[in-house]
Amino acid sequence: MPQPDALPPWTIRPATVDDAEAIETLRVGVWKQVYRGLLPDDYLDWLTVTPDHVGRFREALHNTTSWRFILAESNGQLIGYGGVGPVNDYDFPPASPDVGELRTLNVAIPWQRRGVGRALLGRLTAALRDLG
Repeated sequence: MPQPDALPPWTIRPATVDDAEAIETLRVGVWKQVYRGLLPDDYLDWLTVTPDHVGRFREALHNTTSWRFILAESNGQLIGYGGVGPVNDYDFPPASPDVGELRTLNVAIPWQRRGVGRALLGRLTAALRDLG
């Protein structure tokens, strides 16, 4: 693993359907590391990349009328991603149909505290505005 100061440059771009498996792989890896000690070990050990979860990401990535996903990559490797879309709280419906939320944001451990999450959040905020 490279030293934090030696990390190469990174870029941000819209995610495509072809990114679904890489996104799910990063999500599972980050959750297993970040949430260890906060969530039950049995649950984290159970988490794996499954065709069902990859398929859900593909569906969401394909549905650009309701969702936007942005990712960060370095040397062709996914290092972070985030997604915005409709409010997903069925117990508290939004006051109007033009309400959305940040649905997910994950950054690979070596890239955390390097501005990747902040840059993704900025682009996701703009994407949420674009969705209305």
